[in-house]
Amino acid sequence: MTSNTSKPMTEREAGRVALKELLKPISVRLLVGRTLAALGGVLAIAPYIALVKLGAVFYEAYSTGTEVDTARVTTIVNILIGTLVRGSRASALLWA
Repeated sequence: MTSNTSKPMTEREAGRVALKELLKPISVRLLVGRTLAALGGVLAIAPYIALVKLGAVFYEAYSTGTEVDTARVTTIVNILIGTLVRGSRASALLWA
C-alpha cells in the first residue's frame, strides 16, 4: 500500500519555480538576445581570421616568388569589410 504524501517544496525549489514564472513572458526576448550575442562574438573574431588569411596569401606569393592572387585578396578583403560592418551593426542592436 502506497501513501500519497507529497514532499513539501524546499525554499530553493520554490525560488526556481518563481523565477521560471517571472521569466516566462520574456523568454523569447532572452533567446533572441543570447543568439545576437553569439553572432556578435563570432563576427568580432572573423576580421582577425580574415587578416591572418590575407597575410598567408601575401606570404605565399612572397615565399614562392609568384604574383599575388588578386582574386583571393579581393575575396578576403570583402569578407573582412563585411564582417567589420556586420559586427558593428550586431553590437548596435545589442546595445539599442
